[in-house]
Amino acid sequence: MKAISVTADNRPVVFCTATNSLIDYLHKNETEADAFKRLASYGTALTILTADAAMERYENTFKTEPKEITEAKFMEMLCILPPSDWRNDGTAESFKMCERQAGFVTAIYVHLEKRFFEFYDDIRTPHAECCKRVRQSPAYALPRKSDEPDAERQP
Repeated sequence: MKAISVTADNRPVVFCTATNSLIDYLHKNETEADAFKRLASYGTALTILTADAAMERYENTFKTEPKEITEAKFMEMLCILPPSDWRNDGTAESFKMCERQAGFVTAIYVHLEKRFFEFYDDIRTPHAECCKRVRQSPAYALPRKSDEPDAERQP
C-alpha cells in the first residue's frame, strides 16, 4: 500500500528541515526561489520535496529502536485498545496499537523468548520483520531485565 499524497495532484511541497514539517505546496508555475521568498518567515531551512518524501521524513522522526519493557507493560498495552495485526507464530508474538502516533507510525509490541519489547514504526511492518528488528536491536543484545518478579528469569 502506498502512502496517500499530501496534495491531490502530487505537486511538490515546501518542507522545513528544522521543524520536520510540511509548510506549503509549490504553487502552479511557481519556482523554488519564488516559494522560498514567499515563505521567508519560516526561515532558511526550507527544501522542496515530493509529498511522499516529505511524509516519509516526517514519519521517520517518530520511529524508534526497540526497547525492553516489562510483561506487565506489554499486557497493559494489549488490553488498552483492540490490537491491530496481532500475531503469534509459536515462537514470537507481536501486535500494533490501532491508534497512530503520526501518519502510518504506531507503537509495536513484540514478545520473544519471555522478553517484551516496544518500538515505533510503520503499522504495515509484517510480524516477521518486527521480530527481526527486535532480534537485531541493541536492546535484545543486553541482558534480560529483572525488574519484575518471575521465577523463570535468568540473571
